[in-house]
Amino acid sequence: AVELRDAHVKVVYRDDAKEHTVEDLLLNVRARPARADSPFYDIVWEGGGAKIARGHSRINLSNGRVENISGGLPWMSLEAVMIAVNARYDTAGAWSDLLGLKGLVRATDYSFSGGADETKTRSATVELDNASLSIPINEYEHTLPPDQRYLRFDQVLGTAVLTASGIEAEFTGLLYGSPCTVWARLQGGIERLRSLDDVAVDVRLKARQLRLPEADPNAPAEQRRFIERWGSVREFYERFDPHGLVDVEIDAEKPAGPQQEFVAHRVLLTARGADASHCSLPYRVRDLRGVLEFTSDHGIFVRDIRGQHDGGSVAVNGWFSGPRRSDSANLRIRGKDLPIDDALTNAVPTKYREVREWLNPQGLLDVDLTLTRKARAGATTRDDWDARTILSFRDISACYRGFPYDLDRVSGEVVLEGDQAELRNVVGWSGEGLVKVAGELTLVDGDARKVQLVVNGENIAFDDKLMSALPESWRGRLAAFHPRGRFDSRTLLRLAPGDAALRCDSDVALSDVSIRPDRFPVTIEGINGQLTLTRDRIVLHEAAGRYGGATATAAGVVDLTVSPQETDVMIRANGLIVDDVLRAAMPAKLQSALARWRVEGPLDADITLQQDIERGGGGLALEATARLDGAAVQHDLFPIPFEAVRGEIVFGRDGARAVGVRARYGQASVLLDFENHETDQAEEGTIKLTAQGVALDHSFRDILPADLRQAWDRLELSGSADLRLDHLGYHHEHGLPDAVWSVEGSARLYEVGLPGLTEIQHVSGTVTGTGMLVDRLGGTTLNGSTDFASLHLRGRQLTNLTGPWSYVQTADGEGRFALDSVQASIYGGSIWVQVDAMFNRARTTYSFAAIVHDMGIGPFLNVDSSPGPGSPEHIELGGNADVRMYVSGEIGDATVRRGSGRVEIVEGEIYRLPIILAILNVLNLSLPEGYAFDDAEADFFLIGDTLELRNILLRGDVLALAGSGAMSLSDRGLDLDLVNVSPHRWARDVPGLAAFVEGASRELVELHVTGSLAQPRVTAVPLRAISDELKQLFQRKKPRKMRAVAP
Repeated sequence: AVELRDAHVKVVYRDDAKEHTVEDLLLNVRARPARADSPFYDIVWEGGGAKIARGHSRINLSNGRVENISGGLPWMSLEAVMIAVNARYDTAGAWSDLLGLKGLVRATDYSFSGGADETKTRSATVELDNASLSIPINEYEHTLPPDQRYLRFDQVLGTAVLTASGIEAEFTGLLYGSPCTVWARLQGGIERLRSLDDVAVDVRLKARQLRLPEADPNAPAEQRRFIERWGSVREFYERFDPHGLVDVEIDAEKPAGPQQEFVAHRVLLTARGADASHCSLPYRVRDLRGVLEFTSDHGIFVRDIRGQHDGGSVAVNGWFSGPRRSDSANLRIRGKDLPIDDALTNAVPTKYREVREWLNPQGLLDVDLTLTRKARAGATTRDDWDARTILSFRDISACYRGFPYDLDRVSGEVVLEGDQAELRNVVGWSGEGLVKVAGELTLVDGDARKVQLVVNGENIAFDDKLMSALPESWRGRLAAFHPRGRFDSRTLLRLAPGDAALRCDSDVALSDVSIRPDRFPVTIEGINGQLTLTRDRIVLHEAAGRYGGATATAAGVVDLTVSPQETDVMIRANGLIVDDVLRAAMPAKLQSALARWRVEGPLDADITLQQDIERGGGGLALEATARLDGAAVQHDLFPIPFEAVRGEIVFGRDGARAVGVRARYGQASVLLDFENHETDQAEEGTIKLTAQGVALDHSFRDILPADLRQAWDRLELSGSADLRLDHLGYHHEHGLPDAVWSVEGSARLYEVGLPGLTEIQHVSGTVTGTGMLVDRLGGTTLNGSTDFASLHLRGRQLTNLTGPWSYVQTADGEGRFALDSVQASIYGGSIWVQVDAMFNRARTTYSFAAIVHDMGIGPFLNVDSSPGPGSPEHIELGGNADVRMYVSGEIGDATVRRGSGRVEIVEGEIYRLPIILAILNVLNLSLPEGYAFDDAEADFFLIGDTLELRNILLRGDVLALAGSGAMSLSDRGLDLDLVNVSPHRWARDVPGLAAFVEGASRELVELHVTGSLAQPRVTAVPLRAISDELKQLFQRKKPRKMRAVAP
């Protein structure tokens, strides 16, 4: 047995110059035979250099073979091992050089001999500790230092089995700083082991957090060389251009030989924050997480690879049948909250890129992209993919270049597949307005070849933004209406293959819109209704709006295919107020037709707007039918309006007409027909009118021509009438101040008064008339007839009055009114009347003549009797009177009044009159009824306010009075002198006897009457000489006051 303690064992090599120590080991060694009769010798050691270990080897002294029993050899540098086992220049040394092994190693399992026979084999299992590997991938890298090669492994722990034909290694370490686990088998001829080109490789590698080599021009050269060396790696980079960290698992092999490629059985890449961009979808995604797995049997699987792009997220799943571009593939890429940028635009197929230019979208969207590629021979391009893309967006802005109307908060989906683009539930906002788009487009070379889109707008504002977006032709048409408000719309955009232009048809629902048309500049508000807009026409479907307090509807068509465009629109207005603003907005012709009309109050109207074909078609012809239901209508020829007007008035191009219009004037009911025409020279028309209950007051006065109003004022008319104008015509030549008026009609009067004309009152009956109300000289000529059932003249009633009348007046205000030979009944008798009034602007004079026959005096005299203080008592009187009288004077001046006449009363019970009763009381006489006065006669003369009475004779069977005197008409004051005369007619008829009787009677008594008719005062002076004789003639009764007999 041999034992060494603290022995230094040096590993050296010698060259021609000197000896070099490679390793110096401090060992304790003990060697002894395995058995007494055995050639095997056991060597047990302990110690080492940089790292302490122990081991047990056995050497066959008969053939020099050394075998490991346990523990192997001490830790030494790889160079020392190669020298120690004499392997530096044999196969083991060649493999060591190829792998660029450095660091501590020890042989843990070995078998070799020290002979030089080439047939002898050597093998060893080498344990590596903190070793490094550097493997050249080609001949060029063999010449480079280890730190300039890509395949560099540091901190290697593991084993390597070296044989004469190759090496099999299994170790862990760091690959570019990334932990890795490697199993590899390399085989090759020892005559040339310089790079991976020279060996066959079977490798299984796992690395965590490996930073991928980069192919960028600025990347380290060894990384670019590594990528370029391997075709599959190069193609992978061309397709995905990856960067960053991955976990990688590789199971691959390659045969020996230059340019031989690895054949992968399985490759598993797990992204750990990498970034990549596929050549068919050049959209770089960062911070990738997920798995890319390749198997030689099943292709390439993309499993839930997720990443980020400018704040958006991307998830990729899919499958490739192989690594080549000609292989079939199916990818699904989902992006969420992706910004719409150039990167995204460049990622979509070329034919879809125009969409971004059309819409100019801004914001974020979600993408669901399905890419399918069929296997095909030869190289392919990115456009050989069949792509189906779903773009989903929630809050983007967009603006179509063909209709630059900005939308924001846009959401919805766009599906792109082949040449088709489908819009699904695309919704956007413009302020409070909502836009929805759905439909399909066919895109060829970036151009739309077929379009079928539906665009729905809700609550869209008529604002400057919308106006700016409209095509120029529509912008001008719409701007002419100055719309404001909101609308809903449904627009169908169509383009068929071969069409030259896009067809746009819209249905528009207006909502509380206001317009102010240039051609009719009034503001119409609150418009609601339907419009249909096409490139050929505008159709208005019952749109309703407001003007002031009026509501209006409109319907019609505007044809855009002709020039000028044809218009046929009907507008219906309810509760319309025709104000100055509305008038100013009307066409000139209608303004002229309405210039002399005023409508106070609401009316309904039908307005037709049509092309004015008769006048060249260049403008709009307007015809309006006004339906009045309570309004007041006034024409400047009629200063007082018709009120509560009901009916229809039609205003046309040249005038107006109406049939059956009903109205009220004061308390009067009016039925009116009229027709008005206007030319460039004159306006003329006719009126037919029936009015019931017309109050003859100042309101009626004011409708008369000015000169007739003067006559009215003089007559002081009052009462009411029913009027029937069978014809009221006018003709007004432009440039002349007044119109010519003609009239024919009748009036039924009710309780009409003419106090200015001899106090005529209570006229009831019919008067007819015809003539010129206003002639060309401004005068009036009227005539007609009267048929009055009743009237009162100074309080006395006349009935059944008939006769002609006439009225003439000049423009200067001078004229004449006459009642010629009018006959009537008066209190049981008859009367003939002649009235003649002459007037001018200053005064009216009149003359009145009347003949009365057999008029009952009781009713006549009792007219003034009425209950109340100061009124005379009603007296029951009989008898009749004949009267002849003539009166002339001036209305308004009683002082110039003159007249005369005579009255005779036959068989009248005049003793009942207060004046007679007063006389009898004075005479202290009591006479039986029937013996007092029953006949009377007198002549009278009227001078101003004084009525002079002459030849008064009051006669009865037993008493008679005669005398004269006067009465004041204003207060009916009396101043009469009466004496008693013979009651016998024969006494007056005998010559001499009458004088005697009269003288004798005067000797009896003389009476003086003062006071008034209602309350007369009588004084008497009797003759004392014949007092007794008078007492004998008459039966004396107890004196008492005489009074009238009550009826």
